[in-house]
Amino acid sequence: MSTVAESIQAADENPNRVVWQLAGPAVMLNVLQTINGFLDTSFIARIQYNGRADDAVLAAVAASMSVLFLFFSIGMALGTAPTAIVSRAYGAKNADEVKHASRISLGYSLLAGSLFIGIGFLILPFARASFVPSDAPRVGVLMSEYLGIVCLSLPALYGIQTIAGCLRATGDAKSPLVISGIQILLHICLNLVLILPGQTILGVHVPGAGLGVRGAAMAMTFSAYLALVIYILWVRRSALQLDRPELPNREWIQRLTRIAAPAAGMAILRVGSFSLLVAILSRVPNEHTYALGAMRVGIQMESIAFMPAFALMISAQALVGQSLGMGKPDRAARLGWLAAHHSAVVVTVVSLLMLVFAGPVVKMLIPDQPAETINIAVRYAQIVLITETLFSYGMVLVGAMQGAGDTARPFWMSLISLWIVRIPIAWVLAIGLKMGSDGVWIAMAVSQSVNGILAMALFKQGRWKTARV
Repeated sequence: MSTVAESIQAADENPNRVVWQLAGPAVMLNVLQTINGFLDTSFIARIQYNGRADDAVLAAVAASMSVLFLFFSIGMALGTAPTAIVSRAYGAKNADEVKHASRISLGYSLLAGSLFIGIGFLILPFARASFVPSDAPRVGVLMSEYLGIVCLSLPALYGIQTIAGCLRATGDAKSPLVISGIQILLHICLNLVLILPGQTILGVHVPGAGLGVRGAAMAMTFSAYLALVIYILWVRRSALQLDRPELPNREWIQRLTRIAAPAAGMAILRVGSFSLLVAILSRVPNEHTYALGAMRVGIQMESIAFMPAFALMISAQALVGQSLGMGKPDRAARLGWLAAHHSAVVVTVVSLLMLVFAGPVVKMLIPDQPAETINIAVRYAQIVLITETLFSYGMVLVGAMQGAGDTARPFWMSLISLWIVRIPIAWVLAIGLKMGSDGVWIAMAVSQSVNGILAMALFKQGRWKTARV
């Protein structure tokens, strides 16, 4: 079987094959991550308090999502810079630049992850006051326990994101699939052992620590560091020749930050918008606790729909950067659009299936939760999923522009769709017109549509072709 590297140099390349050689393994990895997310939610939903399902746990983890999305999104944003630089160098066949950029980028991400541990602990009291309803003090306690432990995983998560991005930039999507697959398996096993008390499964007694939400956070943290070690050992013999991280000098810090900063700003805009949505939900009369829990479940369901878009975004990032490094901007545009069109077709089919089976899926995920939580989660799916096709265009084409090193224009696009469109509509509908959680879901659907339309317009303009890395 030919590699991606061989395919991109061929004059008679099959563009569909080129796109899916990178996207295929990423889709499979996203499937594993989605299954992991479902199992994680299922484990958490089965934690008990005073002999019954503890709805406060699900609400606490949902309230934590704003902070976690911020930190995880910043980690992904930091990965845009090495992906853009390494893919350009790889397309230009500059092996020394590939090796050096990978080492520097790993050192940069590990330093950033360590810095954000401290930031996480600093903002924890503010997050608790902002996202937890005042009449639910136990939710706040559980949220603090969960976030305090998960923040410790940030250096490992940032390092993993950077190494995986560099590997994909060289056309290697299989290694991240294998190693992250091992990480997911470790996470599931640790969840089973740490979250719940001992239990019998298929006639076999499985010991359990019964640590509840703390066990969930510990499982995520331990599995991340184990995966980072495996990644570092693995990539020594890859095209990256990444045998160690290197501390970046001033020139490299400026180079990486010039690309990563707007992408990180995009992440902050996205997560800040999400945080305000959580704050709005927490102030919805009568249903705020149920709505917070339903939001986590709804996002897990939505992740199934946009899973192909995320994989094709990864493909577009690497292929656009490689094409520009080869001096072929027209090829970059062609592959970017092709990845987006493929994404739209697959996402549309998956979204329709999720709409049809929304009720059964929610009940399967959280069978022991109150009927109110289940009903609100179903409504989330019914409203938001109808806009996934446009959202998929936005996701893939933004990734393509970032792969070119153009992160500034997507930043302004996010500012418009999230802060000028999403937040005002959510407040007016949910609070002003008293539509409750439905108003928030509608605002999310509208802003996703705007995001997709703006991304298509920006990519068509083509200014990303002249971006400097």
